[in-house]
Amino acid sequence: MTATLEYLACALTCSVYIEDIHGHLLFAPSRPTHDDWRQDFTPLSTPAAPGFSTALENWRKQSSAYAALTGDRSVKYQRTVVPLVYHGTAFAFVHFVNSTSSGSSAGLFSEQLTAMIADKLYMLFFGEMNEHREKTVHHSRALRVPVSMKSVRSHAPEASGPSGDDQPSHSICFKTVFHLPSANPVVDYSSIARRVGWSLVRQIEAEWPEIVASHVSAVETASDVELSIHARATPVPDLSSAAAVARRALLQLQWNLKIGIGSAIAALPGSW
Repeated sequence: MTATLEYLACALTCSVYIEDIHGHLLFAPSRPTHDDWRQDFTPLSTPAAPGFSTALENWRKQSSAYAALTGDRSVKYQRTVVPLVYHGTAFAFVHFVNSTSSGSSAGLFSEQLTAMIADKLYMLFFGEMNEHREKTVHHSRALRVPVSMKSVRSHAPEASGPSGDDQPSHSICFKTVFHLPSANPVVDYSSIARRVGWSLVRQIEAEWPEIVASHVSAVETASDVELSIHARATPVPDLSSAAAVARRALLQLQWNLKIGIGSAIAALPGSW
């Protein structure tokens, strides 16, 4: 999905991103551009524009399949909104935004172009969520070392030194919660959260080579999605170092997330 959004942004000379009908950010390019609607591109964050809920409700009422909407918020930006529709009801909005000073014609969407874009992004949207479901099932089956949560603690100095076949490995856990008071039933937010988790894993592993065997899980409730990243480390995880790694990873991703961190001793196979 990210590659497609970046291709559309280049072809149409504009910024492109996707929100659900309540404004939660679902997909964006790797290096998004701020505008008068959205300043924060943290996954599942909401817009900063005053009165955005009213604008979203108006777009929802006007939505129909293959119909582009004018979503201009100020004289500085031209915004076209393309609804993604499931069984006659919009579940997401695709934003195409360009500065009015750029001279771009991104707002001139023909009916044929709107239909092509909507169909392509609709298929990619559900395909990406299914991909992360399958990845989760595969990863869960591949896990061999369960974590004993009874041993969770802030430090384990007595277990220092490299892990061997006859010694327990050490686990580090990163957690964050996305609050979704108005979740849309069509959108699989846990799959979106898992995609976020794997992006964060790649950044953390790049910053911290000692981290291995990362596992991402997401639990969705009526109003929240809890994202957890469990990984093993060869040395005893130092929580202050882990916090610094997480901050650097978030900085690279340009995400504004609060992440909780804890450590544990993973049980040996056959000991649980």
